[in-house]
Amino acid sequence: YEGWNVLGIYQRNLTSFEEKEIVSNRADKGKCINCHSFADYSPQQMMFHVRGEGGGTALWKDGELSKLPLETTGPKKSGTYPMWHPHGRYIVFSSNVTRQSFLSEGEKALEVYDLQSDLILYDTQTKSVLTDPRFMDEAHWETFPAWSADGKWLYYCGALPCQMPMDYKKLRYSLCRVGFDEQTGRFGERIDTIYNAERAGGSVSFPRLSPDGRYLLYTKAACATFPIWHKESDLKMMKLPGGEEVDVEILNSGEAESYHSWSSNSRWILFSSRRLDGRHTRLFIAWMDSEGKVHKPFLLPQQRAGHNTLRMKSYNIPEFVKGEVILPQKQVNALFFPQK
Repeated sequence: YEGWNVLGIYQRNLTSFEEKEIVSNRADKGKCINCHSFADYSPQQMMFHVRGEGGGTALWKDGELSKLPLETTGPKKSGTYPMWHPHGRYIVFSSNVTRQSFLSEGEKALEVYDLQSDLILYDTQTKSVLTDPRFMDEAHWETFPAWSADGKWLYYCGALPCQMPMDYKKLRYSLCRVGFDEQTGRFGERIDTIYNAERAGGSVSFPRLSPDGRYLLYTKAACATFPIWHKESDLKMMKLPGGEEVDVEILNSGEAESYHSWSSNSRWILFSSRRLDGRHTRLFIAWMDSEGKVHKPFLLPQQRAGHNTLRMKSYNIPEFVKGEVILPQKQVNALFFPQK
């Protein structure tokens, strides 16, 4: 909550120790750079957010860098948590009004929460924002959207609003899904509840579907919507279809486990954890065999043994990608950092 002004999106070659900057806010520390998504693991199709004056949502697609007109199109809502449709045409966003409260007692330093959240859909072909009235009303909060591997289902976390921040411990997000027609850009009539948090307890975040369509990995905390600040936050997995629970306790620790992603062959899980010191988020990698058994995770290897102790920065939003991302820096600067 204080280090956002020294922030960047970086890429690490997993066959070596090579680390490169994709984009950072070193040119303007008043801007915050976060939340990125790729289309089918492609380094040629990427989006990311730049927050602050003159910021916006950057789209890197087919060799062109542009700024998405989310705030001036359709319902005029900004994008928050994104997920690119596997076939590349659509990007779904939750649009959140996020706040944080610092706590005066207890082990937790702060709680991050939403005052409202909706879902919007951006069509990269027509350059328009599509909406569904069910996901735009104030009677429900929707966040953390994720597509199924075939692109026919949208999964998301949904909750009934609470008085925030006073009642944050009562806020519980369930896991839901709705059908999607790629030809029309419309969602189906039926909404299924995959995990009912009101009945089963806890609160769900970050649903992620394996590319082979067999598994759904998600984060579960006691309440609310920002698991990295919840020490009890763990990774959970279910088998698809049917929702049978898969034992992934080997992934968890006594500290927060949070954001996670799948490799393109559905055999590797990359996730963030605070298990080393309870404060800094580090990256761990685990292998899952063809029978669905998850094996012991290991810390992202570093060239020097003391790297993860001496590097006083956290990793966040780890994503697998199939190659190196090379953004045209002159275009990045022209769009977001014109003074550089």
